[in-house]
Amino acid sequence: MFRLSKDQIQKSLLSLIGLVVLVYCYWTFFLGPLDQSQTKMKLAMADRENKLAQGAKTLKEAARLEETGRDSVARSAKLQELTPPGAPLAWFPPLIKSFFAADQIELGPVRLLYIMAFKEPEMAAYSKTDWLIEIPRGDFRILGGCIARLENERLFSSITNIRIHAVPEEPEIQTVTLGITRIVKQ
Repeated sequence: MFRLSKDQIQKSLLSLIGLVVLVYCYWTFFLGPLDQSQTKMKLAMADRENKLAQGAKTLKEAARLEETGRDSVARSAKLQELTPPGAPLAWFPPLIKSFFAADQIELGPVRLLYIMAFKEPEMAAYSKTDWLIEIPRGDFRILGGCIARLENERLFSSITNIRIHAVPEEPEIQTVTLGITRIVKQ
């Protein structure tokens, strides 16, 4: 068998203790701070990724708002272009009469029911006008097409109600009362 001398045993024990101290020092002074640094770095990366995601979300929202702003400006310009100067009471009845006259529909009285200002601050320059239009004689096919054209061609105008009464002596002829709402610039 192999026997170790007392001096060799001491050297082996000292080497073993040195190795344990070296592993302890390596673990404590090198790997410990490295693990702590790695943990801090992972937390910082997660925080930055979260901030990047929020930034991307903010950029998308800003792009959407910019697009909405462009659409609003375009709508405002279109409204300005489609609104003649002066009070609606002066220009709306002739405008609507000429519109229906294109389909040979003669209108009766065109009355302004009321003008209502918008409550939203960004819409302060605009108001909503409600009109009542009477059509004493109208063929349902021609009148239906004209009403559909009014809804499609006259932006910022919408029909709010329609009352149709048949004329007993002439079933193909109706008397119609239209309620129209229009947005106008004040």
